[in-house]
Amino acid sequence: MKIKDIPGVNKEKHTLLTKANITSLQHIVDSEPEDLVRIGFSRTEAEHIISFARNHIPASSVSVPTENIVLGIGVGVLCIIGIFFLVSFFSPTQEPLEYNGFLFENVQCGQRSCYATTVFTNVGVHPIAFYHSPWDVLDVPISYTAVQSILQLRGVSDAELVIAFDDGESLGKVGVALLQITRITGNQLYNIRTRAAVYGEDIYCSDSVGNRVVAYLFVGERDEIRMDNGCILLSAASEDSLMRVSDTLGLHLLEIMP
Repeated sequence: MKIKDIPGVNKEKHTLLTKANITSLQHIVDSEPEDLVRIGFSRTEAEHIISFARNHIPASSVSVPTENIVLGIGVGVLCIIGIFFLVSFFSPTQEPLEYNGFLFENVQCGQRSCYATTVFTNVGVHPIAFYHSPWDVLDVPISYTAVQSILQLRGVSDAELVIAFDDGESLGKVGVALLQITRITGNQLYNIRTRAAVYGEDIYCSDSVGNRVVAYLFVGERDEIRMDNGCILLSAASEDSLMRVSDTLGLHLLEIMP
């Protein structure tokens, strides 16, 4: 079944969905009535279309785009492990909570709890989930300059974001943290060429020059995101905090957190 086969979706409505980059039944399932109302549907139409789609396709999955990652030496296994942790089914477990105009649902991502919301970008409606909610990371210091140094790479043809990590860290935890960032910076959202590299072997902070930005993900003294001579330092208090720091960056990159 295709979107055009849903009762009530005429040529005009189909065009509205296409312009919003809602091009599959799965996209409809992942949407909420408010998403369709924003692009020109009445609430009754939106509720009918979403209800019909959800009755004809299984519940949605939280998937992390990986085609945007240009892998550095030895990172292949790392990302495969990360994908295992991030591609999973979710379903709401409580009423949504609002933060800065975004509705967050506490959902189940495989064996873990996470928080799902919907963002609107120039490529349309995009459902996305985080392992940490905005309320969980309010205490993480973050440099405004660090966020802007990545955002300014959007639309620059020769721009590159290199996320560096220490070779000795847990591959699974680093892999998840890397993918939490690259799914946002890569070609499904911001279309910035993004690759991972081992710090000290393939890349250094001093390589952060011109249209190349280096973000160094490492275990330090505390959770924080700061700039140092043009290099973004993603410091986590422990390996378990790597995902907390990457989620913090992602929430700011999507301007969910100011």
